[in-house]
Amino acid sequence: RPLQKGLVADDEATRILLSHLIHMTCGNLIIHPRVVLSVPFNLTEEQENVLEWTANHAGARETFLVYSPIAALAGMEIQRDAAVFIVDIGASQTSIMLAAGARILYRNTVAVGGDSFDAAIANYIGKEKKIRIVPRQAEGIKRKIGSVWIHREERYVDLRGRDIVSGESVPLRVTSHEMFDALEEPMAALLAAICEAISQIPSRYVADIFHRGILLCGGGSLLDGLDKMISGVTGVGARVVQNPTDVVGIGLGRILSELPTSMKNEKLNISMRYLRAGI
Repeated sequence: RPLQKGLVADDEATRILLSHLIHMTCGNLIIHPRVVLSVPFNLTEEQENVLEWTANHAGARETFLVYSPIAALAGMEIQRDAAVFIVDIGASQTSIMLAAGARILYRNTVAVGGDSFDAAIANYIGKEKKIRIVPRQAEGIKRKIGSVWIHREERYVDLRGRDIVSGESVPLRVTSHEMFDALEEPMAALLAAICEAISQIPSRYVADIFHRGILLCGGGSLLDGLDKMISGVTGVGARVVQNPTDVVGIGLGRILSELPTSMKNEKLNISMRYLRAGI
């Protein structure tokens, strides 16, 4: 995990990763390509500069940054002047954006994401069953039976963990109905952030947002029942977009393909340039 929360957590590992990706894309040719990276809203200018420096030292000719919900917007091929409410649930945090008329009306980044769901599951099992499991096991449980919307048919996963007291390996069964309680804390934080964003919708855009609904993307959006829960709590329809885990990357590709030959004197973060008039 050389990149965490949009930040470079390990300079050398990030450089090696980006260098490898550039090599995969350009082959053995001596090419220094342009690179566009998605970032959360809460990065400082200094943190953005670190990302640029790392990408350039990995072999990029030029590096530009785009806020992840704007990249998702490009990937969805929605008109830039349309009123949209995008919730991008990543691994470690969620970016929320309300945009309309080529302007960002509201933006926020909250420290809730797929990792939060995994940690909540592991903590629940440790507290309720006195058994310790590792993050990878918690993620597996989330993928198989994780849900925030209770179904009539209960599902379960059998695995082994470590008894907290003795340290011995013991069998463990986790049910889908338990997941509702396990995920309550991160879900409450996520729902509170979405409700806060809804309260900021200007009256002139309310009808558009209610018509289009809340657009969910990112790996965290695949949590079973998440769209139903958001709709039930907020009263606004929510739906997972097509290709939710790829839409940001698709959008970055489209933005990259539209970059003019010359981008001299352009800001490092080109989000607003794209949102207002395209590249």
